[in-house]
Amino acid sequence: MTSKPRNRLLQTAGWLLTPVVVWAAAFLGGWLGAFVVRLRQVGDAGLAWMLVGGVLGGTVGVVVWVVVLRRLGRPWESASAPSGEERGSPPA
Repeated sequence: MTSKPRNRLLQTAGWLLTPVVVWAAAFLGGWLGAFVVRLRQVGDAGLAWMLVGGVLGGTVGVVVWVVVLRRLGRPWESASAPSGEERGSPPA
């Protein structure tokens, strides 16, 4: 397997896994928010802390994941047709 098809496969799999990664990051953030509530023993604001942790975790997770995927490149860029200069056609 050459580098280009493997990279393209990783890119496509990465974009398809984005919802799973964001869900996992939000779950972890919510869990950490609930853990903070338990340490602080703030019973009334427990749900709010968990919600804030989930939103922050999901947001940070999607930003980091998109940065990682953009470093790999975009799958549709490698699938595009070459321009006139790349094909070797004479300039107009």
